[in-house]
Amino acid sequence: MDSFCKHCGNKLDGDSVFCSNCGARIETAPTRPVYTQPVQTYQAAYAAPQPSKAPEKKKKRGGAIVALILAAVMLGSFLFTALVAPGFLLKKKPRGPVSPSHGKTASRETTAVPEDGLVRTDMGVTVDLALIDLEGETELTVKKLDTVTDDEMEATYTAYDISLGDLHDIGGYFEIRLPYSGRNIEAGQDPAECVAGMYYNEDIGDWESVIYRVDTDNKELVITTNHLSTYGCFEFVNEGKRLAKVSDVFVSSIYQPSREDVMAAINELKRNNGDPGEACRNLMRPQLESSFRAWAEFRLSEGEQATYVTNAVTLVTKGVPGVEAAIGSSEIASAMNDALGKCGRCVALGALIAMYRKEGKTDNEIIGMYKDAVYYMVSLTGDATLGTIGAAVWCVDYALTELGKTSDKIVEDAAKKAFMNYMNTQNHYGGQEFKPRTLAEWRSILYRLAIRASRNNSNPQKVLMEEIDSYCSQFWKLHTGVQSEAYEAVGLSPDYNPKKTIKDAITNEYKHSLLSYLTSALMKVQEDIDFDFELRQINMYDSLKDILNRRTVVDIAEEVPDGGLPRYAGYTAAFAPLNSAAIVSQWRGKLSSDGGASVPMTYIGWMLVGSPNRIELYAPGKTPGTDAPEKTVSFKLEFPKTTVVIGGEESGFVGTWRWLRSDGAIEEICVINADGTGSWKVIDHGNGDRIWANWTFTYEQDGNRLITDNTSGGERVVLIYSKEDDTITYSPGDKVFRRAGD
Repeated sequence: MDSFCKHCGNKLDGDSVFCSNCGARIETAPTRPVYTQPVQTYQAAYAAPQPSKAPEKKKKRGGAIVALILAAVMLGSFLFTALVAPGFLLKKKPRGPVSPSHGKTASRETTAVPEDGLVRTDMGVTVDLALIDLEGETELTVKKLDTVTDDEMEATYTAYDISLGDLHDIGGYFEIRLPYSGRNIEAGQDPAECVAGMYYNEDIGDWESVIYRVDTDNKELVITTNHLSTYGCFEFVNEGKRLAKVSDVFVSSIYQPSREDVMAAINELKRNNGDPGEACRNLMRPQLESSFRAWAEFRLSEGEQATYVTNAVTLVTKGVPGVEAAIGSSEIASAMNDALGKCGRCVALGALIAMYRKEGKTDNEIIGMYKDAVYYMVSLTGDATLGTIGAAVWCVDYALTELGKTSDKIVEDAAKKAFMNYMNTQNHYGGQEFKPRTLAEWRSILYRLAIRASRNNSNPQKVLMEEIDSYCSQFWKLHTGVQSEAYEAVGLSPDYNPKKTIKDAITNEYKHSLLSYLTSALMKVQEDIDFDFELRQINMYDSLKDILNRRTVVDIAEEVPDGGLPRYAGYTAAFAPLNSAAIVSQWRGKLSSDGGASVPMTYIGWMLVGSPNRIELYAPGKTPGTDAPEKTVSFKLEFPKTTVVIGGEESGFVGTWRWLRSDGAIEEICVINADGTGSWKVIDHGNGDRIWANWTFTYEQDGNRLITDNTSGGERVVLIYSKEDDTITYSPGDKVFRRAGD
């Protein structure tokens, strides 16, 4: 005979030591509870008012860990001609229509919700509403909107507006399956890595993250959610494009912190009155390293990955001192510190939940630590949800465990017939209406009670059992007149009054069968709480991603004297130092004619290429990395703008320059003014100081080259300035001009 876990109801392998679903140690595995059908006879202990097959529990893939997927996105044009997007975006959401739900409807379909809750539409959309309390709504409407092709995203997406009358927030999580074609995906690409799901948030006018997976066997995007909205199925041309645009949120069992690290983080929370510190931040190291490495494979040059990823992770996990030492913004350092600590605190609780489910029932240290963690987090205003979820996990697990503790002893007493007839049928005895609860109603009630369990600091795990006990014993608390009618309805004397021991035995037998029947509902509630936790993680990770994605513009500006011209126009500016991960061509470029540039970048991109903190200037003809820079300017990254000032000195061209032929007969004098004008005079000393030429001009500077223009009576010339010799050379030719007076 098949055996099943007494904690979660999962079918067990014959020689299992632990349950593969919840991790509980297997002691004596009970057989699957038998769900009885509704009957009018008293032999059945609990009869389902609306029987339904217990849904198969989805196999979870371990503790919830949200992966940070980092992405590089071109940031538009700016003044550099060669420097392309030195910063990288962690995530850039697709810019959909103003409101997909107001877009053009390609097709519309309204379908009645069947008894089993599984709605299938002709357009290929499936919505599983099993064990969902629909609050009287009976028809599901799906509007398929026109497919959108976004050339900038290199993706196509189809939005589906899904509604159920006036019901929007559902009392539990359910699955939506959306079809995808795969036609937009490049050959050889894995659809599981190219298809993504999001929902459109009308309040903020943007696409938001959802929990999703890709069923490649059936070519479906599977979204898990607890509300009805507009959902989009996105197909990107390749995996890299999806990484660039959409957060890939998934559940993974790969990362489970060690018991020692989890205990260190929880003890840190106790010492700091709930505030996370370095122990919590360190729990994020494996996730950051994995995510940074995944991003680097798509967007960085090949190099010493282990080194630059480790350096970046060390920087962000060190907290405020580590970050603030590298950037000038204490605000972003504090925000980074806070977000990373909260993520670590979430990881600590998730790991503790997994440990509790697997081994905590017999480990007093884990039980004590779990209790401490739950109540510390409940006391935190910002993270009350985490503590609430922790308490909910505790009480649902307790309720599932209670199934094995109730007696299944059959009671033989006439009162049982009246009791079962009342509890299993809709009736109006004594003018009071009673209707047995459906599984969907139980699921909704148990979920709400589990979430409220955190308010019972003394014993949260008893919250659900108190509700179940109250429901099971309500017959004995009825007014005497109501009980009398119930007894008469089954042929008993209206004055029949069994002993308390008989009442307790009948109630316990009914409770045992009810708990068996409620196993599927409790498992659904457990899933709901797990998904609550997963969404909480997503929100925390989104906060962290927003900081890593913080954008700044580095404005390089030359300080030019009034009426003067920039000295460094045309120079090459190079960010330094860069590690082997950087694509150096993206971090250097030519300054504009005004000696400046505007360079957008993100915190994560700047950090992963070595956290450059200086700009090196190279004269035209000089090679960064080979030649020495002419000037170096240090800076600290500020948000939202970093200003780097160079120059302040007068252009080397400005002044009066003189060339004298070797015999002294011919002299040329060139006057270059700071305002971009100049004059040229040629004097023949051998012929009575005759003026051969005298003209004026304007000029433009290009690095160490000066090009005259708009000449008046003369010719266009190119002068080359040498800072080392403080000379200018007429080109073409070999005339070397020196400053007058030298």
